[in-house]
Parts: sequence; structure tokens; C-alpha cells
Amino acid sequence: MSSHKMRSAEFQVHYLGSSADLAAVRRSLEARGVVSRSRLTPGVAAVVADVSVPLDHPTLVAARELGIDILAPEAAIDTLLAARVQRQRLIPLPVASTPLITITVLALIGVIALLGYVGALANTSLPSQTTIQQVSDTR
Repeated sequence: MSSHKMRSAEFQVHYLGSSADLAAVRRSLEARGVVSRSRLTPGVAAVVADVSVPLDHPTLVAARELGIDILAPEAAIDTLLAARVQRQRLIPLPVASTPLITITVLALIGVIALLGYVGALANTSLPSQTTIQQVSDTR
């Protein structure tokens, strides 16, 4: 079993057969984070097959052609359980810089204050009182 395959983020194994040994291997591997696949997919790193599965089984033939390791349950216990399966570490999401947030908020407050001040200046040029005489003179 290559060390490159064991370090992948998601180690996948396909199982063929129904023996008690195969079920025990499957449970042990799943407890260690190995993903079980019901079909042979490109992500499968190994196939664990019972001795009752014929050597000319289509899945075993395809696995051989793809270069996927084929193991008996006993060999899988020795090979896969002995190797440490590394889980992918979750990388924390980047946190925005607190000074950057503070500066942005202060800049927005400044823009709002400036708009209020400009609005107040523009409002002073308008007449504050309208008389009846002014309205009738415009006609």
C-alpha cells in the first residue's frame, strides 16, 4: 500500500463478499475514518475481497487493470489497520482584521456626517417662511 494513498483526505475501500471477517475489517476501518464504497470508483484505493469471490469477478478484473490493491480480509487487517490513516485537518476560516473593520465603520460614519452637514447647509439657502404675498407675486 503506497503511503501517498494513505495520506489522502478521504481513504476509500470497496468490499466484495459477505464473511464475518470482511464485516469486522469493514467496521474497524470505518471506525478509523475509512470511507466504504459500494462500487469501484476512481477514488477507491483498495479492494478487500473474500476468498469466496472468484478471481475472474468483474470488479477484481477492473481493479487489477486500474492498479488498485486487492487484499484478503486477513491481509487488509495487517496492511490497512497497521497503517495510520490521516484525516484532513480543517483549516479555520480567515478572520477579518479588527482594525480594518474599525476604520471602515469610522469612514462610513464620517461620510454620513458629511452628507448631513452638506444637507443642512443646502437647506439654509431656502426661505424658511412663505407668505401669501410672495405666492401671489409669482403669478
